[in-house]
Amino acid sequence: MNPEAKKRAERLKQSIKAAGGNELVAARAGMGTTTISGYQNGKEWKLTNIEKLAEACGVSPAWLLFGDEGQSPAVSEKKSPASPEKADEKTKLISGYDVELSAGFGFTANPHIEVVSFSISSDVLPTELLKPYRKLIAVRARGGSMEPYICSGDIIVLDLNDRSIFTGGVYGLRVGDQLLVKRLSVRANGNLTVASDNPRYPPDEISAAEMRQMTEDGGSPITIIGRVVWRMGMGLS
Repeated sequence: MNPEAKKRAERLKQSIKAAGGNELVAARAGMGTTTISGYQNGKEWKLTNIEKLAEACGVSPAWLLFGDEGQSPAVSEKKSPASPEKADEKTKLISGYDVELSAGFGFTANPHIEVVSFSISSDVLPTELLKPYRKLIAVRARGGSMEPYICSGDIIVLDLNDRSIFTGGVYGLRVGDQLLVKRLSVRANGNLTVASDNPRYPPDEISAAEMRQMTEDGGSPITIIGRVVWRMGMGLS
């Protein structure tokens, strides 16, 4: 278990203990105790389960993932991401993270990440993205590797429930301790190309075996966070 994974596991153990133990948290989260025990022992976490565990323990998903100096589960402010909701007739709220997905060579995740929300005009946000089956979060992109499709400073919206790979789709990825946004393409031999739209950045290739592990909990150091389903250009440098 790498140092960051060990810290996450310790935070989860601390949170579960404070919330009443494995069985109680499992019942609240609607998860099996075996799965929760596996997470405490270093098994790779599914992003779809992080919110459930955080809510069951009364902490923020950000604290479980990255910690926050000076805070503990007992005093950590709970700002759990929720489904998109209507703020008024002209505004939609999408839960998000003030973490920056790298559209360059990769940024290490901010240890002081905090859950935030983006207010987006309903005039520019497709109504299709507000369907009940969508699980949306919003983040900012940094770097120039995905230009001109995604520019540094753009707000991008990811659907956590859309992690199936299709050729040409753009996805948020976690590679070790880095967060990236890249275009994925499946080759004829089953391998996966991880590419940037900017030709100055060379593509990477993942074998078919590694690709299969990406969709399995704990199977690979590379995890698909979700597919980029919308973007709003900000043009920041």
